[in-house]
Amino acid sequence: ASIQNSALERFKILMQFVGIEQPPTEIECFSAIRSLYANNEPDIAVIDIGAISTKLYIARKGLLMRMYRIRAGGAIATKRISEVLEVSFDKAEEMKYAANKQDAKFSDLKRAHNSSYDRAFREFNQVLREYEQKAATKFSAVYVSGGGALFPGTDSYLKESLGREVILVNPFSKVAYPAFMEDTMRTIGPSFTVALGAALRVFE
Repeated sequence: ASIQNSALERFKILMQFVGIEQPPTEIECFSAIRSLYANNEPDIAVIDIGAISTKLYIARKGLLMRMYRIRAGGAIATKRISEVLEVSFDKAEEMKYAANKQDAKFSDLKRAHNSSYDRAFREFNQVLREYEQKAATKFSAVYVSGGGALFPGTDSYLKESLGREVILVNPFSKVAYPAFMEDTMRTIGPSFTVALGAALRVFE
């Protein structure tokens, strides 16, 4: 959950500009857990697929119990696609965001993309099983968030890798919005998990 000092300084200057002298800061895992935690679910597991790394958060009653981070993310997947399909990084990024299951090249694109996460998902599966055994609990499902979760079929691939139910998060279910935005909110939800959780902090 590191952040460059220059980015933090820019954030502080922006907050001071709008009149907030002591802006709150928080490690992203706490924001993610806040946006997903429900009182009727004592134990939750969240896999957050970011640009550079993929993280596993395990929380009990809203409190972080375990956190694991592996270098496997969207930028790394793009680099892998670039190498396998022999295209530029920018072209690979464009192909990734425009990915469509109906496209003739989707199978090759998917194979290259998913290979970037094989190790991470295998290790997360082992961590989950060990935690369940030690804590005498069972996760009903694993939540997946982050911009990397938006690639078509990521939830199905993760379900196959973990051997358990996987749910693409919709953090906006905790806030009100116009009904006509329902589809849009569900689509963009995974990439706004941390942002919404951070915003909800002021209501605690």
